[in-house]
Amino acid sequence: MPGLRLAMFLCGFCSVSVLHGTQPLLPELATYFDVTSSTASWALSATMLALALMLLPAGLLSDRFGRRGFLLGGLGLASLATVAAALAPRFVDLLFWRTLTGLVLAGVPAIALAYLTEEVAPGFVGRSIALYAAGNALGGVSGRLMAGALGEWQSWRLSLAVIGGLGLLATLALCKLLPRERQFRPVRHSLAASLHTVLAHWRNPELRRFFAIGFLLMGSYISLYSIIVFYLMAPPFSLSLGTTSFLFLLLLLGIPVSMLSGHLVDGRGPWLPIGGGTALMLLGLMGTLLPHLVWLSLALVVFTLGYFFSYTASNGSVTRRAPFARGTAAGIYLSCFYSGGALINVAAGFAWEWWGWPGVTVLLGACLLLIFWLWCRMPRKEQAL
Repeated sequence: MPGLRLAMFLCGFCSVSVLHGTQPLLPELATYFDVTSSTASWALSATMLALALMLLPAGLLSDRFGRRGFLLGGLGLASLATVAAALAPRFVDLLFWRTLTGLVLAGVPAIALAYLTEEVAPGFVGRSIALYAAGNALGGVSGRLMAGALGEWQSWRLSLAVIGGLGLLATLALCKLLPRERQFRPVRHSLAASLHTVLAHWRNPELRRFFAIGFLLMGSYISLYSIIVFYLMAPPFSLSLGTTSFLFLLLLLGIPVSMLSGHLVDGRGPWLPIGGGTALMLLGLMGTLLPHLVWLSLALVVFTLGYFFSYTASNGSVTRRAPFARGTAAGIYLSCFYSGGALINVAAGFAWEWWGWPGVTVLLGACLLLIFWLWCRMPRKEQAL
C-alpha cells in the first residue's frame, strides 16, 4: 500500500506538471511568437482539449487491457513530447507537440481513478484519491513555479525541457513502484457495446450532474490562473513573469484541503464539500476585483481553497457511483473536465482582450452560478458508497 500511494502521488505530480507547464509562460509565448493572448492560450487549451478527446477511448481500452501499461506509457510519451515542444521553431509547431502531449497523456488521469477504485479498500478510496489530488496540487505548483522562474531567468524553452526531463525520470521510478493489478477484470467492448455503455452513463442523471460540474469547475479554475498572469503583468501591478509565478504557490493549499475533502466524502458524501467549495470560489473571484495586490492575493487563497474542496469531492464521486465500466465513466467525466478547462480558458482570453479583468470575472461568475444550480438539484443527504 505505501508503494501504491507513492506511485499515484508521483502520477498526479508529474502528469499535472507536464499538462500545465505552459500556463505561466503564456505572456512570454505571446511576446516571443507575436500572437494575441487568446491565441497564446491555445498552448494550454490545445493540450487539454486533445486530452479530453482521448480520455474516453483510453478509458475503454483500459477496461479491456488493464491500467498499469497505460499509466506508464502515457506519462512517458507525454514527457517526450514536452521535450520536443521546447525545440519548436514556430507557434504552430509548438501547438502540434502540445496537442500530441494531450493525446498521449490521456492514458493517465481517467485510468488512475479507476485503478485506485479497484485496488484500494473501499473505506480508503476517498483518502487515496485525495493523495492523488495532493500530488496534482504539488505538481501544479512545482511545474508552474519552475516554468515561470526558468522562463524569466533563461527562456520558455528551458522551462519545457526541464519539465519533460523530470517527467521521464518519474516514469522510470513508476516502473518500480506501481504494483500490477490484482482486482482488475477485463471488459471486452465491441463498438456497439462501447456506445451503449457511454449512453448508459450519460442517461444516469446523477453521473450527468457530476459531468457538468466537472466541466464548469475546471474551466473556472484554469481560466482564472491563466488570465490573472496577464492581469498582474499589466498596469497598475506591472509584475514580472517570475514574480507572478509565485502566485502558484497557493496551489499547495490543495494538499491539506484535498485530504479534508476526501474524509468528508468518505463519511458524508459530496454534497457539503461541493456546495461549500463553490461558495468560496465565488467569494474569492469577486475579491479579485479589488485593485490592491494584498487583497487580490487573499482572494486567490479563498478561491483556491474552494476549488480543491469541490474538485476532490466531484472527482472521486464518479467512479464510485458508476454501476459498471468505471474506467469509461471516469473517461467521460474527465473528458468533460478538461474540455471545460480548454474551452472556457479560450473564452476567458477573449473576455480579457475585449473587457479586461471585469469581463473575465463575469464569465467565471456565471460558470460558478451554474454549478450552484446543479448543486441545488443534488440530494442533500447523499452518502458515500
